[in-house]
Amino acid sequence: MGGGEVGRTSSNLWLAQDPSKRWAEIFFLLYTRKFHQRCSPKPFLDSSKLSPFHPHTLSLLPKRNKPKKHYDVTARTWNTTHRFVLANPTLSILETKCKSMVHLKQVQSQMIVTGLCLDRLAYSRLIAFSALSPMGDLNYSKRLLFAMQNPNAFSWNIVIRAICDGQNPSEAFLLYKEMLAVVSVNGGSLRPDNYTFPLLFKTCAKLLFSRMGYEILGHVLKMNYDGDIFVHNALIHFLVSCGELQAANKVFEESCVRDLVSWNSLINGYTRSGRGNEALRIYREMQMGGYVDPDEVTMIGVVTACTQLEDLKLGREFHWYIRERGLNMNVPLANALLDMYVKCGDLEEANELFERMEEKTMKDVVPWNAMISAYVQAGRGKEALSLFHEMQAMKVEPDEVTMVSCLSACAKLGALDVGIWIHHYIEKHNLLLNVVLGTALVDIMLSWRPGGRGPEDIFSDELQVQHFPPNQAGLLKEAIELLESMPMKADAVVWGAMFFACRIHKNIELGEKAAMKLLDLDPDDSGIYVLLANMYVEANMWDKAGEVRKMMRREE
Repeated sequence: MGGGEVGRTSSNLWLAQDPSKRWAEIFFLLYTRKFHQRCSPKPFLDSSKLSPFHPHTLSLLPKRNKPKKHYDVTARTWNTTHRFVLANPTLSILETKCKSMVHLKQVQSQMIVTGLCLDRLAYSRLIAFSALSPMGDLNYSKRLLFAMQNPNAFSWNIVIRAICDGQNPSEAFLLYKEMLAVVSVNGGSLRPDNYTFPLLFKTCAKLLFSRMGYEILGHVLKMNYDGDIFVHNALIHFLVSCGELQAANKVFEESCVRDLVSWNSLINGYTRSGRGNEALRIYREMQMGGYVDPDEVTMIGVVTACTQLEDLKLGREFHWYIRERGLNMNVPLANALLDMYVKCGDLEEANELFERMEEKTMKDVVPWNAMISAYVQAGRGKEALSLFHEMQAMKVEPDEVTMVSCLSACAKLGALDVGIWIHHYIEKHNLLLNVVLGTALVDIMLSWRPGGRGPEDIFSDELQVQHFPPNQAGLLKEAIELLESMPMKADAVVWGAMFFACRIHKNIELGEKAAMKLLDLDPDDSGIYVLLANMYVEANMWDKAGEVRKMMRREE
C-alpha cells in the first residue's frame, strides 16, 4: 500500500508540471502500444491495420509507391509478444544511414511514436548528430534541445560547441544564458561543467571578448571549477589571446595543475606578442624543473622566439634538438625553422632545409613565400623568379604575398614583361587586389614600355630578363584604372607616385586626376596645390598655374 502511495505521489508530481501535456503523452503512448499489439506478423495482413514502422508494411505497398531505400536506422525488432521495440540509435548508425535532414527527422518521428524521445541518452545522440554532422542543421539541433525534457549538460555542451565552431560564435553566450535560466528555474543536477567553460573561453579568445571572458571566469570560481585542468588551460589561452599576458602568467604561476598545454599556451602567447625573451625564460623553467617534455608546438614557440631575437646560434641548437628527439617535422614547425633561417640571414641553410622538406609541406604556400621573399630582400631577384617558376610547375597556388614578392623582384631586375605577365595572372585567378599588391602593380606599369617579350616566353629553362630604364614610357592610364578598380582605396603614397609619374611623362590630364585624388584624401595639404601649379608651369600652362595659386590663397 505504501509503495502504491509513493507511486501515485510521484505520478501526481509529474502530472502537476503541465497536466494537459502529460495526459496527452500518456494517451498517445498507450494508443501507440495498443496499435502495435494488434499488428501481428501474419502471412497475409491488412495494410490499413499495420503501423508504418512494421517490417511487412513496405512489402504490401504497390511497387510504384515503394520508396527507393528503407532507412532502418534504429535497429527495429519484433519480440515474442509482437511489440515494436526501438533500440537506442547510436551515433555510428546515424552517421551510416542518415544522408540528409529528411532521414534525421524520420528518426525523430520514430522516437516520438515509440516513446524513445523520453530517453535522454538517445535524444542526446540525436542532438549531437544534428549539431555536429556535416549534413546537420544547427537551428534544428537548437529546436531539439529546447523540446527535450530535462536536457542534460552533454546536450547543452554539444549545441554550444557547434555554435562556437560556426559562423556566429557569439550566439554561444546567448545559449549559455538560456542554460543558466533553466538551471535557476528547474535546478536539479543540470549545471555548466568542465566542458562548458572551455568552450566559452575558446569563443572569448576567438572574438577577443575580454569582458565576457572575465564574467565567465566569475562563474568558474563560483562553481569551483578553477582547479580543473581543462578549464585552467582554456583560461590561460583566453588571457593570452586577449593580450593579458600578466594575468595569464599570474594564473599559471598560482596554479597547482599544469600540463604541456599550459606551458605551450604561455610560451606561444609571449612569442605572438613579440616577447621572445619571456618565451625562452618559460621554456628554460619547464626544462630545468623537469615538468614535461616539449613537443612540436613547444618548438614552434621557441624557434619563433629565436627569430624575433635574431639568435641564429640558439635557433640551430633547437633545430638539432628537433632532429635528435625525432619530433614530427610538420608544416608549421618546418615553416617556423625556415622563417628563422631566412630572417637571420642564413640563406644557404634555409635553402638546404627547403630542399629537404617533405612533399606535403611543399604543397603549402608559406615556405615558398618565405624563400621567394628572402631572395628578393637579398637582392637575388633572378633566383626568386626561378623559384616562382618552380612553384608553378609543382601546382602550388600562389597568394597575394607571393605576387608582391615577385613584383618586387621584377622591379629590381627590370623584368617588366614578367611583371605584366604576373598582372595578367592576378586577374585570371581573381586574387585579392589589396593596396600593397596594387602599389606593386602600379610601380611595374609606370616602368613598362612596349617591346618586351610575350608572356609565353617569360619562363624558360634559363631565365633571362630585359632591363628598361624606369619611367621611360609607362601605362599611366592603365595604372589609374587599376587603382580605381581596387576594392580598397589607394593611399596618398600610391597616388603621389602616380602624380609624379604623370608629371615626368607630361601627361597633364592624368596628373590632374591624380592630384584631385590626393586632395580628396587630404584637403588641407597645401603642398598638393604647389605640385599641381609647378606641373602647369613646366607645361607652359600659365593660366592654369595662376588659377591654382588663387585657389591656394583662398584656402589660406
